[in-house]
Amino acid sequence: MNRFKILKNIDTMEAHSASMSIEDLRRKIKDQKREAAQRRLSSEQRQRNETIRQFLFTVEGRQRLAASMVNPIRQRIDYNSIARQMFLVDFLLSGTLPIYPRWGEYPSYVINEENNNVLSSRRNRIKVPLFEIGANPQIPLRNIREQRYDLIERAIDFAGNQIAEDENGCGLRLLNASSTINGPIISTFDSAELVLTTFRTAFDSLERGHDVRVANIFLNPEDFLTTRRFLRDHLNQETHTELLRTGLFGSLWGAQMIVSQAVPPGEIYLTAEPEIVGRISVRQDITVLSADDPSIYNIGWIVYEEIGMACINPSAITRISINRPENPVRTLRNRFQLLRQT
Repeated sequence: MNRFKILKNIDTMEAHSASMSIEDLRRKIKDQKREAAQRRLSSEQRQRNETIRQFLFTVEGRQRLAASMVNPIRQRIDYNSIARQMFLVDFLLSGTLPIYPRWGEYPSYVINEENNNVLSSRRNRIKVPLFEIGANPQIPLRNIREQRYDLIERAIDFAGNQIAEDENGCGLRLLNASSTINGPIISTFDSAELVLTTFRTAFDSLERGHDVRVANIFLNPEDFLTTRRFLRDHLNQETHTELLRTGLFGSLWGAQMIVSQAVPPGEIYLTAEPEIVGRISVRQDITVLSADDPSIYNIGWIVYEEIGMACINPSAITRISINRPENPVRTLRNRFQLLRQT
């Protein structure tokens, strides 16, 4: 018999011999697990966890934790948000309106104030609507005593990933609406020659037709594997860890290849420099406020930002659509992603 089962049986027999209830037995097992986890931590980690636990039970402490979460959340958004690599981030000064000139003869596209639709405009000066994006990380009170993981780090990860996901959704909607000017370019990606010809056509549609340089290529990990297999002689792969965290996996003819799960499979977007493509207007930067929910015994925070997003130059965007044979596994995965988004 496994020695862990023997120890468990011994604890159970001792509990029954002392007439211990099931609830007391479970509480004792939890305390033993927590003590074992504490023994594996260093003295600095134990002191940090105890300080955070004390802060979580006071209003002033939660406010101090909220202030300390701002910079880590902003850093995670900078790493995870590909929208901030598509468009130039413009921090608005007090009293400044998000108004930008339209480039060229094509219409500009913006996200509306409700953040549920893309609007087009042919005005020479575009006023970008502002909207809020937020997250609400929650910590159950029972987890504070258990200390099974770093609670604050988990809340920071949840908030940063949620806001970056919402920003990516807005950016991809703008790219889909704007890419109709130069495409999409339909391809099957069956051979190295066909993949190479497709990328050459996409580069030519921007650089020759509209006199802009292709700066970024956004694609899904699945499509990046196909591209890397066929274009291994033309692709300069990135190996630096800090750059890989941002999604930069290599470069093709001087254009950065940015890989992200937010990009739908089968769609590849090529864009010019962010300052030419569009703007992300930031009225209110990342703000963290305490927002507890006593009804379900949770401690939490409201993390939000007020931004606007616009594509002012659709001619600086093109899209490659990969036409693959129908795959049942891929179809189910795409349907599951659509259900998650709705």
